[in-house]
Amino acid sequence: MIRSPHRRGNETRRLQFVRFLAFLSLIRWYNLLLVLMAQFLAARFVLVGQSEQWNWLLDRGLWGLALAGSLLLAGGYIINAFYDMETDLANRPQEVIVGRVISKKHALQAWMLLNGVGLTLSACLSTRLLLFYLLYSGSLWLYSHKLRKFPLIGEIAAAFLSVSAFFAICVHYQSVNSGLLILASLFWILVLAREMVKKLISMRGDLVYGYRTFPIEYGLKKTRLLLLFLHIGALLPIMAFTILNHNASTYLFAGMVGSGVMASTYFSIKAVRTADHSRINTALKIILLMCISGIILI
Repeated sequence: MIRSPHRRGNETRRLQFVRFLAFLSLIRWYNLLLVLMAQFLAARFVLVGQSEQWNWLLDRGLWGLALAGSLLLAGGYIINAFYDMETDLANRPQEVIVGRVISKKHALQAWMLLNGVGLTLSACLSTRLLLFYLLYSGSLWLYSHKLRKFPLIGEIAAAFLSVSAFFAICVHYQSVNSGLLILASLFWILVLAREMVKKLISMRGDLVYGYRTFPIEYGLKKTRLLLLFLHIGALLPIMAFTILNHNASTYLFAGMVGSGVMASTYFSIKAVRTADHSRINTALKIILLMCISGIILI
């Protein structure tokens, strides 16, 4: 049966649309949006006082560094998926994109393009930001290629890379603020806890391909104990916020995020099955979202 040019054109457009949606999923657009929003809101700790009210949102340097960081992080997600194809096929085969919907060649080309544009943009802003983002981009590749295979080191590295967006603000504006550091520490602890949970969920695939993750090396009991300590540790920066800022909005932020952490702690204590770990993962996602949306209250 001979297909008409019109039908072939429709199929081509449909395939391109599917690949576009797959690409958005590959770069985890939702995470990028959250990091971008967190970066803008966190910048208020550095820029408030340099401009009136919300005028700091018009700062072109802030927009530039946020966009450059987002492009590099998107590239990091791509290279991580590239190196993670085998374990993803074992753990969640229905979600694998690289090698199926998007070819390995196109994935690598997208990674190089995103890194190139991101680094060029940072170079236009300042040399120190370019050097910081060069280190950041290299660390994303090193994590995907090597570090994620080692117990604890991989999880800690992933958490640090996730909060690097906050430090980009400090590097570019050459300013360090106690509020920003406390916020970064809170995010780091929560992201590290989530990394531990993700390793619990993906134990099967990690075992098959010989990855030395923390749960595999030290067992479920120690991993769950560490997860409990991380949840308790997340309460410390929340308390620090209330000590630094005695106002109703800060108390609201602390109560909101603290309640979420306590709920996730309860889930961690009761966790036994993979489904329980997935529930903790969801809870931590919600807590991180509350942290980002609650920054405006601090």
